[in-house]
Amino acid sequence: MASGLRKIAVIGGGASGLTAALFASGKNSVTVFEKQKKLGRKILVSGNGRCNITNQNISPDKYHCGNIRFIESVLKKFGLKETISFFESIGLPLVEGKNGKLYPASLQSSTVVKVFGYELSRRNVSVELHRKIESIIQQDEVFKIETAGREKYDFDAVVLSAGSNAFTAAGASLSGYELAASFGHTVIEPFPAILPINIANKNIHKLEGIKWDCECRVVLDGEVKASSIGEVLFTSYGLSGPAALDISRELNRNLLQGKSPVVEIDLFPYDSVDSLNSKLDIVLSDKGKKNFIQPLINNERKDA
Repeated sequence: MASGLRKIAVIGGGASGLTAALFASGKNSVTVFEKQKKLGRKILVSGNGRCNITNQNISPDKYHCGNIRFIESVLKKFGLKETISFFESIGLPLVEGKNGKLYPASLQSSTVVKVFGYELSRRNVSVELHRKIESIIQQDEVFKIETAGREKYDFDAVVLSAGSNAFTAAGASLSGYELAASFGHTVIEPFPAILPINIANKNIHKLEGIKWDCECRVVLDGEVKASSIGEVLFTSYGLSGPAALDISRELNRNLLQGKSPVVEIDLFPYDSVDSLNSKLDIVLSDKGKKNFIQPLINNERKDA
């Protein structure tokens, strides 16, 4: 091995691990360890299969972190401009979708995984699939890694990017937290977020299948703790869609603390009270009733 060439292990073959491996490559010998049989399984399911890579409106306040200065320092070094430039440099131009979301120009998450794979190969990054890391022990300046299959490796540095426990169906687990804790790092216990909201009220279930732009709010003791405006999908169990997913973290956080938050839905978030009253007056007027009911009667006659 050439003098000065460092051996670096990257634990995790997801979005962060693949990006870290590319940045670490070049003058280093890099090996990616992934416990699944394929790279980027979470990438493949992100953005409804389109992979929303970043957002035009990216800012520190969009991140749930106790240390916002840390987020500010990260985005200052590698923000929106740098992110777009990085993906373009590996042959992956981005296009803008709804609400400033940036996707690969192909609008296919599989393209992202393939491009990462091509670039890893081009930069001579080794990829070890189906290799779950069981332990990492530091001895002097060497990191000794052992897999679940009792394979042993020595590295000069280790990048832990095993990902969160979100979406176990895509292979997520607690292994990353456990490895971090073994090195003495403080691990904040994770809880469910960005997921559909179960609502017991059966009247909501009658709206199953309807999509509507609404404002969803989490309200506790009269104070709005979280809110989001966007598409809501009414389901057989409650609420889904971007707006509902956006507030789910704050809702679950309060529920796990034993509190009783309320979910409020504004079906007309863009209308003022006067504007909405005006629309309701038209619908409930004799003319409005006739325009609404007559087509229903005609349809019933056709069905008969």
